[in-house]
Amino acid sequence: MGWLVRKSWAKMDKGVLSITEVGESSKDKLGDDESLLKSLIEKAQISKEQLDEDMSKGLSALKERKNLIAEEKTTLHRFELTDLGHEILEKSTKSKFEADTGTIFYSTVTGITKSTDGNPGEKNARSNSADVFGEVFENTTSGIFGNYTRTLPNDKMYKVAKPSEINLGEAKILTVIDGDKVEAFDINILKINQSSNTKNILFEVTDNNLLNKTGGIIQGMSGSPIIQGNNIVGAVNFVVVDKTNKGYGIFITTMLEEAEN
Repeated sequence: MGWLVRKSWAKMDKGVLSITEVGESSKDKLGDDESLLKSLIEKAQISKEQLDEDMSKGLSALKERKNLIAEEKTTLHRFELTDLGHEILEKSTKSKFEADTGTIFYSTVTGITKSTDGNPGEKNARSNSADVFGEVFENTTSGIFGNYTRTLPNDKMYKVAKPSEINLGEAKILTVIDGDKVEAFDINILKINQSSNTKNILFEVTDNNLLNKTGGIIQGMSGSPIIQGNNIVGAVNFVVVDKTNKGYGIFITTMLEEAEN
């Protein structure tokens, strides 16, 4: 009862507690703690960064002294990103594009310009700059590297194959040729070259569906995973210009080693 008297909301006279006029006028008013609690309830969930100065001051009282709220940690998903299998080149000069930073946006394939021997085709795509998937901080001959900031999809996981574990013969590439749907297409691995820095896996496209739609390997397929069995063995990085049903891949281990560096 003492706190009511200290606030002048009540008075004690011969052991009898009675409410004062100040107490009567204050009974429907919210105090600082109650106002903050009401605001937090209305927001349901809120991070500390979204609190104004007054709300921040009252937060500890509600959490620690009155045990009325709980604080949960949230984690931004950050994963090492490797892509392309080669550096990004400036279109007109074909020289390495120099940049300190970059951003990964969501994109969707809107059409295909088919490859013909001597004239590689390309994916036509539309990107959404408001839908950010990650950031790039390095452009190297082994690919681009950065952080993927979205939650990873719950897709199939593949074992990383060493170069010595890659076999000639059947394999698949995973790529998008329509919208944002990832599809698997058949290829045949023709040669393994462990002495090259980037052109490690020579392959030919054997999938008639892919050949009919793209003419083979096209620009925009760089970074498409090469899968053999349950292993990821590499990523597409070049087209054979005079024979566009053929392409090259870089070892996945080379890309991962570069990412660690």
